[in-house]
Amino acid sequence: METVLIIAQILVLLCLSTLSIYLITILGRMRSSLEQFETSWRQLSEKAAPVLENLEAITRKVKEISANIDGQVEMVRESIRSAKDIVDSVVVLEKRIQQEIEGPVMEGFSWAAAVYRGIKVFFEKLRE
Repeated sequence: METVLIIAQILVLLCLSTLSIYLITILGRMRSSLEQFETSWRQLSEKAAPVLENLEAITRKVKEISANIDGQVEMVRESIRSAKDIVDSVVVLEKRIQQEIEGPVMEGFSWAAAVYRGIKVFFEKLRE
């Protein structure tokens, strides 16, 4: 029975030794994977810094352009308001001129029509 226990202990020790060797191999692979990850991370960090700086510059320029566009839009709005005011003034002036001139002009046309009718009647009577 002691022999069986000794053989079982030897088998357990062999299994533990094999497991230890396997774990050492796995840990070595994990270490190399982690080193590759670290290298990749460094490269990414080195390459990301200029990209982030460019992104910051682009963001700054977009803000400037947006501010310029806002200014231009405000200028266009102001121009449209001014044009509307001018058109409104012209319409008011047109109405005022029409009110002031329409009466005398219509009176003049009526007078000219009356003169024309009078001359026409005169010549008709003259021919008879």
